[in-house]
Amino acid sequence: MIKKFSILFAAIAAMFISTPVSADDVIETDISVVSRYVWRGSSDATSVSLQPSATLPIESNIGLTSINVWGNVPWSGNDTEYNFSFTQSVNDIGSIGITSYYYDGAFLEGDSHDLEVGVSSSYKGLGLELGRFVSGDEVKDDTYVELSYALDGVNFHVGAGDGGYVADGDGFALVNLGLSVSNDDGAGASLIYNPDSEAVFFVVSKSW
Repeated sequence: MIKKFSILFAAIAAMFISTPVSADDVIETDISVVSRYVWRGSSDATSVSLQPSATLPIESNIGLTSINVWGNVPWSGNDTEYNFSFTQSVNDIGSIGITSYYYDGAFLEGDSHDLEVGVSSSYKGLGLELGRFVSGDEVKDDTYVELSYALDGVNFHVGAGDGGYVADGDGFALVNLGLSVSNDDGAGASLIYNPDSEAVFFVVSKSW
């Protein structure tokens, strides 16, 4: 596993080095505060979380390449999470990427990372996202798919998953129904319902 993890990120680094970088490439940073961290219709969070993010966008002849580091730092009660993502856009069709989810353990050991391959696409306000974990003791082979639609400033989404996303772990089920709104000042609110677990979440956020 360590060898596979090292080879994977060596390949990503090689792609980054060989991709032309323009003088306008800069690291984009932002930070958000959320009342509760909810991910794909579920949450173990019990407190407010700080979510910093840094993205390096690289324009090239194959489209936009994005290298991102994102974190979820809870005020109390839960583990800190760090996600490392490499995403490549494919013309106007969509994008494909890989994300490493890291929580604890030796950082350079592959067993400390859950790896997910994902694809996404959008057309006239309708979005599609698909993610499948290819590594991780508890999440390997789990698949999640989400449809979203933006209408007059309101974003609607419907998500389904299998494996760890579902209470009984058997087959696909709807796990994430919701709507969200935000304004130009970075304030937002989301109402989320998980039909599988029957959990309801109301989340408010602020981004800078």
